[in-house]
Amino acid sequence: MQPQALPCAVRTVLRDLLATPGLRGAPLVAAIRTAGEALEIEPFEACLALLSVGRAGESDARQVVEAIESHRAVLESRLLRDPGFVVAAADLQHATGSGRWGAGAGRGTRPPADLECHRIFEEIVECELRRHARAGRPLGLVLMSPIVPPDEGGWRDTIAALVETARDVDHIARVLPEGVAAVLPCTSGDEAVRAAARFGGVTGRITGAAWSAGVAALPGCPASVAGLAAAARGALKEALRDGVAVRCAAPERRRHGRRPAAGGLSARIRVGRQVSDATIEDMSLGGILIRTPRPLVPGLRVALDIGDAPPRARRLALGARVVRSEAPAPGTIGAWRAALRFESGAESLPALAEFLAAGRAPEERS
Repeated sequence: MQPQALPCAVRTVLRDLLATPGLRGAPLVAAIRTAGEALEIEPFEACLALLSVGRAGESDARQVVEAIESHRAVLESRLLRDPGFVVAAADLQHATGSGRWGAGAGRGTRPPADLECHRIFEEIVECELRRHARAGRPLGLVLMSPIVPPDEGGWRDTIAALVETARDVDHIARVLPEGVAAVLPCTSGDEAVRAAARFGGVTGRITGAAWSAGVAALPGCPASVAGLAAAARGALKEALRDGVAVRCAAPERRRHGRRPAAGGLSARIRVGRQVSDATIEDMSLGGILIRTPRPLVPGLRVALDIGDAPPRARRLALGARVVRSEAPAPGTIGAWRAALRFESGAESLPALAEFLAAGRAPEERS
């Protein structure tokens, strides 16, 4: 189908559709299909015919249009503005010997949009790492994964919604196997955590399922693409394991080694007149990691009671300050996870050491 073979009215409708501001992604593909039904033509092949003398078969035309839209999002992340459908098509198209749409010799008729997206996304991360090295500006990386993966239409809608939610300087891409990645320039760790929580709310509304996110940030993590990605993947793995919305990778804060809680060891948190039970995950001479049904705000001072089960039933009262806390994933029933730093003096160290020694395995105590 050549451009001159299309009626003038059809060419006008399709050109206006491709140039409509704000119409992109899955809504644009749906609008093209609807226009084809109204005009009684194969709309995706007709759109390609407006842009090039090369052809794609009817079965491939829609895939090519979707690939152009994916490439359009990639270009936007590089240019920091929407290049438009026509520019994205011109940048992506490589004419093959047969005159068909393709992505270079020997690669078939469908452009490898996922491979291109991965390559360019890594280039973006490297560029931001160089900027961090030059100017010391912070950098955040967010990896997100759904509890229940959506279909392809859901993925497209999710990426489009995240692009609309993100700042102009942020970069959003679909990555495998995690799901979605976001590079957040000039963003500290705390700001990246808040952004990840905001993204999680958007993806949850689009897909109807809970998402978990892992956050890594500079400074604080290895300043390399591999190191930053590994830190974010590790945080995402922990978030998925624990069923929390966001987990931030962080270097070890405690000067003393952690140990899992001994069997029967329990804790109670007192904040004013409110008392709630807590489950101990691990302890050290400097702090404790707990799960509690009540949210604990970072910076809050609490009274912490740690005790053994009968028959020993020893109790240890300590003052502590909340260092950080994590909420359960949206739509799930779970406990808050909080890290506390002990604030008691040296007089409590022998008792703490005894509790920790009781938690060691027999072979460790021998």
